[in-house]
Amino acid sequence: MGSNSAGAKTIILIAVILVSAGAGTLYYVSSSIGKISTIRSSSSQSTVLTTSTLSQLSLTTTFRSSAPNSSRSSSIPMANQTAMSATTFSNTVYTSNESVFTGKHTHRVAGTFSVGNNPYLFAYDPGRNLIYLTEMGGDDLTVINASTNAIVTTVPVGSWPTGVAFDPANQEVYVTNSNASYVSVVNTTTNNVIANVPVEGNGSQFALYNPFNHNVYVSDYSGASAISVINGTTNQVIQSINLTGGPLGMAYDPMNQFVYVVLHYNNSVAVIDSRNDSLLGSIAVGCAPHEIVYDPTNGDLYVTNQCDGTVSAINGATNLVVATIQIIGEPYGIGYDPISNEIFVSSTYGDNNSYIINATTNTVDDVIPAGAVPDGYVFNPNDGCMYVDAALTDIVTIICLTD
Repeated sequence: MGSNSAGAKTIILIAVILVSAGAGTLYYVSSSIGKISTIRSSSSQSTVLTTSTLSQLSLTTTFRSSAPNSSRSSSIPMANQTAMSATTFSNTVYTSNESVFTGKHTHRVAGTFSVGNNPYLFAYDPGRNLIYLTEMGGDDLTVINASTNAIVTTVPVGSWPTGVAFDPANQEVYVTNSNASYVSVVNTTTNNVIANVPVEGNGSQFALYNPFNHNVYVSDYSGASAISVINGTTNQVIQSINLTGGPLGMAYDPMNQFVYVVLHYNNSVAVIDSRNDSLLGSIAVGCAPHEIVYDPTNGDLYVTNQCDGTVSAINGATNLVVATIQIIGEPYGIGYDPISNEIFVSSTYGDNNSYIINATTNTVDDVIPAGAVPDGYVFNPNDGCMYVDAALTDIVTIICLTD
């Protein structure tokens, strides 16, 4: 896949797409959007809770409590990455190792179309009805007409582009360049790069747009191991959040304004309060997590874990792992379908399939071919289908419901 690697081979796959057509309007593309209840505690004492262990799933969390209506601490230490403001949690971890498909929905491959060189991640612009796709091998951003699937143009960006996020407030697209120390900003009217924003490190991977503070969050996984926060109005970095453990995919909760960041090497997910960009703590998940997506229907976050072949489901109200779903191969990419309320997971170094998870039961509904080395996902509201790109064959596969 390229020179940016974790271990023998790394392909950092995420569909970190969150777009808004205005204040309070959210489009479910291939991202983490929806509802998580605000976390508060009525106790002023700290509590230490240990959850039962299942394989790689273990959670030891220290909760720093605050009385209702009091402000949370903005200086929770990162040591051991375990401090988090929260209510009292149950000591139960529920699991699902599903080998028989429940068959809630069935799916079909509706078609494919060719793109550029080594496609990676998507973003969607609902105003212009365009899909943006990073092309790692060509150092390009490909612009696709979401109604016709025709390529509109390609925009040269930086070296080895990976993550992409659309900012509807300024009508700009932010592209992370994993072999450069800057983020390319593309004007969607002219399809030209209008700025290169210096960020932490030299290995930025993913981008996430926050519709409430209009900032863009960029994860650097290889060098600085930090999150750079870019002001969407000035296109300047206004904050750097240090995270150990290789930050990768990100997800956003518009109800409590938390940003969730996958920490690949620490087998955990960090939680950031985006109101002041303070680190609240972390949640332990499976082995070598890569990406995360939010389901607004059940309030759960889903995390792909590469080296144990699982997907961890985190209850957004309690921040506990409530299920682990087994698939074949190495789960990387992940996306959410708001019509069927299903989670799509790519088995990138396994059988090259999309595993489709019923988010109501947390069991596998269906398995559909997704092309050689499937990567990112995006939901297209025009046809109600999920799009997944295949990095090895440079195609996009369209997966639609049959029922």
